[in-house]
Amino acid sequence: MPKILTSSLLLIVLFIFELFLTEWQFFAVVIIFSIFSVLLKPENKNEKYLYLIGVVLGLVIEVGLGLIHRQQMWTNASLWGVPVWLPFVWGLGFIYIRRIGNLIVK
Repeated sequence: MPKILTSSLLLIVLFIFELFLTEWQFFAVVIIFSIFSVLLKPENKNEKYLYLIGVVLGLVIEVGLGLIHRQQMWTNASLWGVPVWLPFVWGLGFIYIRRIGNLIVK
């Protein structure tokens, strides 16, 4: 259980930052967290591909489905109607869901 909390801590800190930073400041923090998680501290050498899939799918889902029907409106949306950091958070989500899932299954 403590390893699950440790793995989740980075995401919890990330979401706390989102409350206090501007869109571009938070984007910089997300990129730093992404570099740390994907390039400097990967659990698997192929995690960068999972991250890229998450970013692309996040962009397609947020922007593509937003064109069909918008459930959520962003006041500071600079990337085709969504915040620029959102697809990158999707990429981090893909990685951390897999990591936490592996901890639970093991």
